[in-house]
Amino acid sequence: MPCTITIYDTGRDLVVLFAAGRPARWYTITAINDGDTNGKLYGTELCLYEEPAIELVLVAHQFHTCAVVEVDNGLMYIYLREREKTFLRGFGFGRTAHVGIDALGHIHAVCIPWNEPGAATPIVVL
Repeated sequence: MPCTITIYDTGRDLVVLFAAGRPARWYTITAINDGDTNGKLYGTELCLYEEPAIELVLVAHQFHTCAVVEVDNGLMYIYLREREKTFLRGFGFGRTAHVGIDALGHIHAVCIPWNEPGAATPIVVL
């Protein structure tokens, strides 16, 4: 079953929204971002296990029917685009990610800065 997510680029951050409104709390974790050999970003893996306040069982249940999100053993993978038949894995880079949690403990938003201080910044196409 598909779920609706909104993805946009603020010029400073990549933002993925799962719900309208504002999160109640923000947590900082690590994101590993994956691209293909054409320089297109296709997904991001979030290390949710780094933040003990994030209830992993609740997050897994939140996305259990979502085709573009996988949650397993404290990791959450968000597919930002469909894989093409000729998909070839290319670059990958890590970033600090900010995860917004609503009052019920559901993930509301993910914000990943493009130009994190001290991090190498590849040229990425959404």
